[in-house]
Amino acid sequence: MKKFIAGMAGALCAVTLAFAGCGGNNDDVKLVPPSPDTASGEAYMTVDINPSLEFLLEDDKVVGVKAGNADGATLISGETFEGLGSEECIKKVVELAEDTGYLNEDNADVDISVAADDESTRQKIEEHAKKGAEAGSVIAKVNIGARAQDVREVKKLQAENDEAYKSLTPVKYRLITAVMQFDETMTYEKGAEMTIKELKDLLEEHEDEFEDYAGEELKEAMEEARDAAKEKMEKDLAELCGEEYAAKFQKYLAYKAAYEELKKQAENAVISAEDEAAIAELLHMKDLYVVGETGKIGAETLEKFVDKLRNLTEETRDAIEKILEKYDEDETVISGEDLQAFGDLIGEIDEITLDELEDLIEDFKDELEEKCEAYLEEHPELKAQIERLKDVFQHAKDTLKDAFKSRIEEKKAEFANDKERRLQEFKKGKAE
Repeated sequence: MKKFIAGMAGALCAVTLAFAGCGGNNDDVKLVPPSPDTASGEAYMTVDINPSLEFLLEDDKVVGVKAGNADGATLISGETFEGLGSEECIKKVVELAEDTGYLNEDNADVDISVAADDESTRQKIEEHAKKGAEAGSVIAKVNIGARAQDVREVKKLQAENDEAYKSLTPVKYRLITAVMQFDETMTYEKGAEMTIKELKDLLEEHEDEFEDYAGEELKEAMEEARDAAKEKMEKDLAELCGEEYAAKFQKYLAYKAAYEELKKQAENAVISAEDEAAIAELLHMKDLYVVGETGKIGAETLEKFVDKLRNLTEETRDAIEKILEKYDEDETVISGEDLQAFGDLIGEIDEITLDELEDLIEDFKDELEEKCEAYLEEHPELKAQIERLKDVFQHAKDTLKDAFKSRIEEKKAEFANDKERRLQEFKKGKAE
C-alpha cells in the first residue's frame, strides 16, 4: 500500500516541473572516441545570474534544460539548447542575458556550478563553461562554485549527521532538490547515496512540456491542487480500513494542519534588534536599511541578502550564519498553549522543536499506514475498491493537468512577450 501511495503521488508530481529532452534518428551515427578535451561523462550544470537555469549534459552536450525561476523562463523562451556543448550553451545564456538587460554593470556576476560522478568531467565542463561565459560578455564576472545557500544547507545537514551526508555536496544538494519536485519519496539522505547519473536519470524520466513555463505562483497553485487530490485519496483509503482507523487519520490531519500553521509563523519571525545590530556591524553598515525596515527583517530575507555579497570573508559569513541559526524554523521551540493541539501526540512533553514535532507526526502516520496495510492484507475482498481508488486518482491527475493547461499557455505567452519587450528596450537603448 505504501508503494501504491508513493507511486501515485510521484506520478501526480510530474505535472509541476520537468525537463525538455531531445531525440533523433541515430541510424547513421558513427561512434567516435571523445577527444582528450571532451568531457565524456554525465553532468548537471547550473548558471545563476538572475535568471537561473539548470542543464543536464551527456558527453558535454546539453540533453535537458529547465528554468530555475520566472526570469529564467523568460530568458530561454523560444530558444533551443539541446545539442550544444557546455561552452556554447553558457555563451548563449550570457549573450541572451546581456541582450535582455539581466546581465549589466550592476548585476554582472555569472555563477556556474557543475556536478558529475567523474572529477575530470566536472573540471572540463567548468573550464568550458567559464570560457563560454567570458566569450559571451566582456562585463561578465564568472564565479565557479556552488550557491552560498546550498553550501549553508549542506553544512546544516552534515552537522546533524556527518556520516549520512558525507558524500553530499552543495551542487548535488541542488540536484536532489530538483528531483524532490517530482518524487516526494526522495530525501537528501537517500539522494546523497545516489550517483549524479542516477539522479539525472530520475529527472529525465519526468519529461513534460510545461516545465519551463509554470512560474513560481502557478507551480504553488498546482502543488496545492496536487496535495488536495492526494489527501482525498488518503482519506478514501482510510475509510476502507474501518471507522477506528479513519478517526485516527483525521487526528493525523489535525496534527499536520496545526504543525503547518506553527511552521508558517516561525518562517515569518523577525530577527531581534540586538541581532540586527550585530549583523550590521559585521557588514560594516550603520544599519540594515537596504534589506528592510528595522524591526521587520526576517531571517530568510537577510540570508538571501548576505548570499549575494561576494566579497565577504569566510569568517564574517560564518559569524552571520551563527547568529541566524537561532532563527532556523525547524529549531523553533514550541511550548505553552501552542502544544495543546498535540496533546495526544506528545503526552507530558513541556516543549519541543518544530523538527522534533514533525518527526512525531510522521511516525504517527507511518504507524497508521502499517496498520492500514495489514488490514487490507487481511481483507482481499477490498481489492476491487482499491483498484477503483487508483482509477479515481488517475482521473484526478488528468483533470488537474487539463485544468492548468490554458493557464500554462498564458504564462508561456507572458514570458515570450516579456523577453521581446526586453530585447526591444535594450536595442533601442544601445542605438541611442
